[in-house]
Amino acid sequence: MSGILSYFRCRLSWLLAGAMLAPVVLAGPESAASIRQILNEMSEAVRINNYHGTVVFLRDQKMEAMRVFHGFRDGVERERIVALNSPMREVIRLGEDVTCYLPDERMVYVSRQPVHRSFLVQVPEEFEGYEQFYEVRLAGTGHVAQKLTQVVELRARDEFRYGRKIWIDQESRLPLRFELVDDKGVLVEQMMFTDFEILRQLPDKMLLPSPNMELSGWDVRNRKSVVHVNQAWSFDDVPAGFVQVFYRGSIMPTDKQIVEHILFSDGFSSVSVYVEKKGSDSVADYQKHWGAIHSYSRLLDGYQITVLGAVPEKTVQAIGDGVGYLSVSNWQ
Repeated sequence: MSGILSYFRCRLSWLLAGAMLAPVVLAGPESAASIRQILNEMSEAVRINNYHGTVVFLRDQKMEAMRVFHGFRDGVERERIVALNSPMREVIRLGEDVTCYLPDERMVYVSRQPVHRSFLVQVPEEFEGYEQFYEVRLAGTGHVAQKLTQVVELRARDEFRYGRKIWIDQESRLPLRFELVDDKGVLVEQMMFTDFEILRQLPDKMLLPSPNMELSGWDVRNRKSVVHVNQAWSFDDVPAGFVQVFYRGSIMPTDKQIVEHILFSDGFSSVSVYVEKKGSDSVADYQKHWGAIHSYSRLLDGYQITVLGAVPEKTVQAIGDGVGYLSVSNWQ
């Protein structure tokens, strides 16, 4: 397996936890102010509150439970996600630094996330313009984890992004449940807090690895960033609304290959493009999915292009098929 594909196990743990939730932009002047206020308050609540709870995910007709911990101190977010069933894993974030523990394999991945982004929610810097791609409305109220919530529904205006339905706690403004649906209205994934608690301050031990995460003798793989002179790749046929927001090169710890990472986002959904030189273990073109997450890979003139994101299959394929090269990669 290539270096970048082996890293996907950790990357997916992060993406699967945060693939679906995002503040949304509204359409319709009648409720614009009220929805915008609700979503702004939700974004702030997720970022600055100290909370923990149990989250249940339903994807591909399988159920998975995780414990989620979030702390905020001195302007820095700290998060921890612990899987409660196999495959066992923990993902911990301190600011931009992310560490993924895989105890079954006695392996640890260390990396830096490309943008400021919570496990549970991705927040656009501004809301202007997104009504071109999403239609949003208030959809009544409902109870989640014994809390009264305001339901906000987001309908995608095209087939390149998912629709969302979010249940927001009226008291804390934390998102307690959400659903993802495809362009036909079919449920793709579902998440719900079964319990949660807000604390004045989260104890440090809640944000540290579990005691059984003993690194002695474990394989620690650190993705080191490298400096790149210029981006060598062009992108045609990127769906409208998705713009490039990040570019970085890293040295994969498994095979020491340099991998370029380009991130596209529409403010709510993100798509990662990874480019690495083709090796003897490169794979032919393929498509895979894990619930809402789709992955697409192809070979291009000695390079393997892999696209991964919580978007429909046609989105990752369109971006992947549109990759071209401007010049030979030039690293220093």
